[in-house]
Amino acid sequence: LLGTIVTTTDRLRTMAWTLTFCAIPLAATGIFNYVAGEYLSTGVRGFYRISGYMGVLTANPNDLALMLNLIIPLTGALVVGAHGVKRLFAIAVMLLCVAAVILTFSRAGFLTLGATFILLLGMLVTRRRAGIAAALLLLALCAYPFVPDGYMTRISTITNITEDVTGSAQGRWRDAKVAAGLVVKHPVVGAGIGQDILVMNDERGIDTWRRVHNAYLQYGVDLGLPGLVLFVWLHLTCYRTARAVEQRAAATPSLRDLQPLATGVKMSLLA
Repeated sequence: LLGTIVTTTDRLRTMAWTLTFCAIPLAATGIFNYVAGEYLSTGVRGFYRISGYMGVLTANPNDLALMLNLIIPLTGALVVGAHGVKRLFAIAVMLLCVAAVILTFSRAGFLTLGATFILLLGMLVTRRRAGIAAALLLLALCAYPFVPDGYMTRISTITNITEDVTGSAQGRWRDAKVAAGLVVKHPVVGAGIGQDILVMNDERGIDTWRRVHNAYLQYGVDLGLPGLVLFVWLHLTCYRTARAVEQRAAATPSLRDLQPLATGVKMSLLA
């Protein structure tokens, strides 16, 4: 649908602004829930996760962080391409989204946000804007004391999974190994479309009704290696297209307005 409709630079810019506006209630709700104490129980006394924005896509804090992280690079593209009040507005939305991602306490959200930040610094350096990159890095370091209590402890469980008092890191590591084993067992056809929960239950020996927390492994379990390869190939094709548009726009004066938008799409796909 987007490929059919978004066929001009103006339409792509309109889509980016639309997503930016849509990010405001998502991020604001996450921040409000943190301040108001609207939490989800984690089963561990003293540790809670905020409720996301109502609806299927962003009710879970991890999904909220993912959605905001995908929009942040597109909003960043608007910061580069806009001027005056519009630029200030886009910057404000970006900061709002970053704050909301942190308050979700999502580890994947942290990794994606970090990847976006590193890509942004790299882009600025390659485009001879090292001073801006240094200023952003300094700003990030100065913001460190303002992260919420317990956040760095939560993030540290990315590598020290045994220290996760909620048990989610250990459970997800076990699920990842179970899913990888299923891909090895059924590499050609997999378990069938949408059957990953059932086959995961059988392999675990208990009915947890939980998917593996990894999109690539979900495709592998459902569709085997051919489906996984197809998914990765489609993703890489999207990235190569965005990169090609970015390079062509940089070399063509009449397409210069398209370059930051193409960069935003590329960074979103990478993150």
